[in-house]
Amino acid sequence: MPLELFTSEAPVEALACGSEHCALVLSSGEVYTWGRSTGGRLGLGETRTPKVEAPTRVNLIGHERIRGVACGNTATVCVTERGQVISWGRDNAKLRGSLESLDPSERGAPYQTALPWKPYYVRIPVRVRSVHCGWEFTVALTENSSLLGWGENNKGQLGFETTGPVRRPTTIQVADLNEYEGDDRHVATVSCGASHACVVDSEGSLYSWGDNEFGQAGQGHWDPIAVPGRVLGEIEGLRVRGVACGLHTLAIAGPDASLYTWGSGTRGQLGHGTESDVNAPRRVASVPGPFAEVHCGEYHSLAVDSRGNAYTWGSNIFGELTRGSRGSLRKVACYTEPQLRGRNLAEGSES
Repeated sequence: MPLELFTSEAPVEALACGSEHCALVLSSGEVYTWGRSTGGRLGLGETRTPKVEAPTRVNLIGHERIRGVACGNTATVCVTERGQVISWGRDNAKLRGSLESLDPSERGAPYQTALPWKPYYVRIPVRVRSVHCGWEFTVALTENSSLLGWGENNKGQLGFETTGPVRRPTTIQVADLNEYEGDDRHVATVSCGASHACVVDSEGSLYSWGDNEFGQAGQGHWDPIAVPGRVLGEIEGLRVRGVACGLHTLAIAGPDASLYTWGSGTRGQLGHGTESDVNAPRRVASVPGPFAEVHCGEYHSLAVDSRGNAYTWGSNIFGELTRGSRGSLRKVACYTEPQLRGRNLAEGSES
């Protein structure tokens, strides 16, 4: 059963989950983290405690107000109300020369190896709107709708033709998007998987890049995608409303009662009735929609339709598809087609 995790006078404004930790942002601008603490991913100082079980406030020198947060594998990245980026965790080691202390008294000092548990500013010359984390890489969407990426790039997850770690925020070019001259198209939404990423432009077109071993880039083949390319196939001409990357999957919600998924299907997380991998967009035919939201975990997925009904599918080894120990539901290892799990969630009721 769901448990009450946190109470505060200030409402929760944003939530993010990494592989083994979580973070939340309050309307007051404070950020709290909890979960596994190794690698400095919680930003709570040099602690030998392997895990933190309750949300704990991160001390940001200068009292920066946070408005957004993203969690990777061993990193947490925030964006402030002023459009600056603050990062902590093991991934900061890849940002040599691009970090700046939050403490004014330490600025200008000779660079030393970043302490993984210590929050730092990431030097970016423009204001950032949002940040998004993959396994060991980060993509930032700036206020002028450009993309910046940094971190690991061994599978092309940063959208550059060359591979290898990227140690400073670098512009990601979406060439297909730039072809629409005279059109005010711009990047509107970003999502990151383990080693792949995608964006949706202001006209609802989808672009993907990075690891494609399981077909998660959705471009009709199994080869890595070095630079962002438009996803076509069954969704050509479709205006994408919602997008989500899983570990090795990608899912979208369209405007015509449609839900499409592709990538790794090894535990039924695509919802097509099989456990096969799919390298191009394929419609989930067993549910009517229309869908307002879609979300992906490592091996399971969830969608909410316009009536507030929730559907889940994929791995159920740990009961991640059910809300409690409901007998036979928990005994099923995976569901390869969506199952109705809750009704009228927007009104606070459930089944």
